[in-house]
Amino acid sequence: MINVLLSLIILGSSTAFNNLVSIGVVGLFASYFVAASLLLYRRTTGGIKHFKDDADDDNPDVVDGSSSAVVNTVGAQKIWGPWRITPGILGTAVNAYACAYMVLIIFFVLWPPERPVTAENMNYGVVVVGGVVLLSTGWYFVGARGTYNGPIVEVGR
Repeated sequence: MINVLLSLIILGSSTAFNNLVSIGVVGLFASYFVAASLLLYRRTTGGIKHFKDDADDDNPDVVDGSSSAVVNTVGAQKIWGPWRITPGILGTAVNAYACAYMVLIIFFVLWPPERPVTAENMNYGVVVVGGVVLLSTGWYFVGARGTYNGPIVEVGR
């Protein structure tokens, strides 16, 4: 029902509809950017190890996938899963391109749709997104810092 009401905004003001769409696009791309940038950081610092197979017996940078050690949880060693782009330069280049593309999209989607810019056609999505970022950051430092414990990991023996 809320979606239907929000879609009716276009009948009243195309500027308001553009603002809502740009806020949604920024939220979507910002969430992808966080994941992609953290992966790029892990890729460039060597924070993710490889699975060990028969060809990697002498390589210390690989992890035996058949072991019962806890991996990919808080405080544990990170290893690549079964599907990935080559963990070499190609994967890093694709990841860097994705981050650059998302920054470009986030930057341009918040611009007003027409010139000259007036109070009636201004894209106030940047104000809303900035307000949400400031309030969220403030809430983190005031009340939410240190309260997340992470998932409970049960290790079968």
